Amino acid sequence: MTVQKDDVLEQTETEHDGTVGVVVTSENIFMDSLSDGYTTSLSSHQLPLTISDKALSGKVPSEMALISSSRDGWKITHKAAQIKNPKTDEIDHYFATKPAMTILDAVWDLINLKKCSLEQVGDTFRITFRKYDLRKYLEEINKSRSGSQINLQLDILQSSILEVSSTKTTGQNGVKLTGAYFQNAYEVESDDPKIDGLYRATLHPVIAEDLMQGRFRDVEKTFLTGTSESNEIYKACIHRMRHQFINADASAETISFKMFFGDLLFSAGKMEKMTQGAMRRAINVLKDKMVEKGIISSKDKMISEWVFDAERCENDYKLVITPTVGWGESQKRSNAKYNIQKERLKKSSPQKIDVLEIQETAGTRIKRLN
Repeated sequence: MTVQKDDVLEQTETEHDGTVGVVVTSENIFMDSLSDGYTTSLSSHQLPLTISDKALSGKVPSEMALISSSRDGWKITHKAAQIKNPKTDEIDHYFATKPAMTILDAVWDLINLKKCSLEQVGDTFRITFRKYDLRKYLEEINKSRSGSQINLQLDILQSSILEVSSTKTTGQNGVKLTGAYFQNAYEVESDDPKIDGLYRATLHPVIAEDLMQGRFRDVEKTFLTGTSESNEIYKACIHRMRHQFINADASAETISFKMFFGDLLFSAGKMEKMTQGAMRRAINVLKDKMVEKGIISSKDKMISEWVFDAERCENDYKLVITPTVGWGESQKRSNAKYNIQKERLKKSSPQKIDVLEIQETAGTRIKRLN
């Protein structure tokens, strides 16, 4: 999958970090890229990994359990998780929405804090953490969740299916990556305190491929704050700018980034159609957020014009964003870091690495979750 405009990265000869016999892998490159005060922006963050509509954030009727969106050759299909209600014994359907994305974002932060391990296993990646650490971290960032709320979102991430498909790939039949967000998930109950309470899962292939191919960039956390539904559109804008607007000016407010508002609605996972009035109000909120976070210096640095999108045969708002020097400087730093990642990845080689293997014994029980 290539969402951004970067070249597909090839893995060729082996790179060593200066220590004889130590091989640098995609996992090493990602871990080395982590920095305090930054969050990871995957290339796939430009796609609707989760749904942002409030109306779809709780239980949904079974007849609505499958929903799709398409744009620019990408088709995203969400299949709701089927979770048994212990009170009624009935099956409830839940999509992965903003609360689930909060858990995913927190996992990346835990990796940076060395409270969640990330292990490369073949061409995929596995995470291991304690749910207690996840709950405590969410409290620290003022996004507190109860144990039952965290368990529900983990159930949703383990059971809801995300399918990403594209027919844009030249010379191939396209790309199709499908599966649960957290696959092969299990918890450990053990007499050994070192592994008791661990939660482990394999990441969705669309995320794993971004990590394997080095398609990730960093964004200052100060740019990515907020919890409202409208904030998902803002985050979608930030991710698109970071991956696509790579020539942002670091010396003056002179270079602009152009896109249709429909691009942001798609990336944000906005499934419900919006009227022109609703779109206009959402754009005004977006302008306010962009000014508040220092992305643009004033509202007139984001021009919106109602035009006809000939490619898609629909009316839409065309946005022209001219960011601040501060954003340009941030992009310049991110570009430099990304170019280093690309060079390292070209020289890296997939290798079998040592991972923590957990086996069932008399004192250790593995509870399979999906």
